[in-house]
Amino acid sequence: MFDTKPKTRLRTTIINNKEYAIQILTTSLGIKVKEKIIRAFGPTIGVALDYMEKGNDLLPDEFNMFTDLSIALVSNITQLDVVTTIQLLLSDSYCEGQRVDFEEHFAGNYGELYTLVEFALKENFGNFFTDYLQAKGLSVESLKAMVPKAQTTEESSEK
Repeated sequence: MFDTKPKTRLRTTIINNKEYAIQILTTSLGIKVKEKIIRAFGPTIGVALDYMEKGNDLLPDEFNMFTDLSIALVSNITQLDVVTTIQLLLSDSYCEGQRVDFEEHFAGNYGELYTLVEFALKENFGNFFTDYLQAKGLSVESLKAMVPKAQTTEESSEK
């Protein structure tokens, strides 16, 4: 027999000692938001894949790939409509059990806002992006390895 009771879509996290809760997007809304994200970031991922497929060795001083990535991202970021996308992701969110008024709660509180957005993205789309990367032969670790490490002052002075 099937369980007819609806499953909760509520996910919680602690940010700055406050309990935040979000509702996972409905399937239709989730697909719409995911498509916006893919349209904005897909070309950027494509650039990274092109560099990996060509076997380009990325030296720490070589920034061509990162320039190409930046251009791909900036030229497509308007497709995302960042404010609307964030509002959709957090449209049904709570802090300490109280419904969050997006405009008031996060005014001057962008650290918590972006931490909650990151949580909402992970909860809504985390498995899609990891599965997508794996299907393209990438892992989060391989993408991290492509980003040059920041040099410390000590390393810079040795040169």
